[in-house]
Amino acid sequence: MYLSGLIYLIVFENKFIDNARRDELKAEIDAKVAQFRRDEGHKKAPSALKYLKERIDSSVVIYRKYVHEQA
Repeated sequence: MYLSGLIYLIVFENKFIDNARRDELKAEIDAKVAQFRRDEGHKKAPSALKYLKERIDSSVVIYRKYVHEQA
């Protein structure tokens, strides 16, 4: 969760993360991680492809909210 969206946006989309909002970003990611941890199916098989895809997609969506273009 913490790195997949970050790596995707920086490396593949050439974006920059707004460092001034890092506390908001961390809080949102932590909330999503807690949500995944409450899911019993996810707890039993976290390496299942469907859960991996969910985590990557969620990470990208969250990080996309905190992106800005470099001028």
